[in-house]
Amino acid sequence: MRSGFGQCFVYRAPGSFYGRLFAAKSLHFVHSSSSLMWLSKVPGGVEMNKDNIYMASTSPRSVIDAYYEQFQEDFSTFLRCRAEEVVGGGRNVLSMFGRISEEASSVEGSYAWELLAMAIKEMVSEIWSFSLI
Repeated sequence: MRSGFGQCFVYRAPGSFYGRLFAAKSLHFVHSSSSLMWLSKVPGGVEMNKDNIYMASTSPRSVIDAYYEQFQEDFSTFLRCRAEEVVGGGRNVLSMFGRISEEASSVEGSYAWELLAMAIKEMVSEIWSFSLI
């Protein structure tokens, strides 16, 4: 061990990261990897999204706005909670999907969701055909 570095403890906490998970001023380093893309709840007003579970090119503007507003609320809550838990001078490293385009339904931002949606639809259709037998 190099001098100047203390012990390191790694912990995965159960619970929602959109709330407090640790005692105040108890963390020196926080890493969140590919988790902040999951919202704390389904935004209101997405019923008009016509069989999509994501912001597709066919999604109305109101659906895109609803997802955006929910993300803003969730991300602010996440940062507020981590700010209370991290000591002064501590670090918070976030890694998440991003996109170059400002268009919410652009290919680079929605391709993975489209593949997931196709797989879920296929599983649902198999369940329905199995239950009808």
